[in-house]
Amino acid sequence: MGVSEIFPKYLHLKNRLAQTVQAVLTFKPQVLVTIDSPDFCLRVARAVRAADPNIRTVHYVAPTVWAWRPTRARKMAKFIDHVLALFPFEPPYMEAEGMACDFVGHPISSLKEISAAELEGF
Repeated sequence: MGVSEIFPKYLHLKNRLAQTVQAVLTFKPQVLVTIDSPDFCLRVARAVRAADPNIRTVHYVAPTVWAWRPTRARKMAKFIDHVLALFPFEPPYMEAEGMACDFVGHPISSLKEISAAELEGF
């Protein structure tokens, strides 16, 4: 998505972010688990941590800091306690910045190899 797609919905997105943060703070979970979508989820986690440092944070699906935005891991470490990574080479990137990180695997890695003939029905 580019700016032209986001700009018309900016106020709606900003309000939805605030609503999400408020819902988390009202519920007061022991752990906030955010899943993928780092542009939204990491903003939520940052705001929750700022408002209540006692809520622990876990983020599922490590952002590809190894491919682009290498400074993102350092920034995340300020408000993310633990990362669940899809690829086995990702934990060292997160751990180097002070976050706990576990390799949990990629959902498609457990699938058997599918032939082209098997895909024809999809």
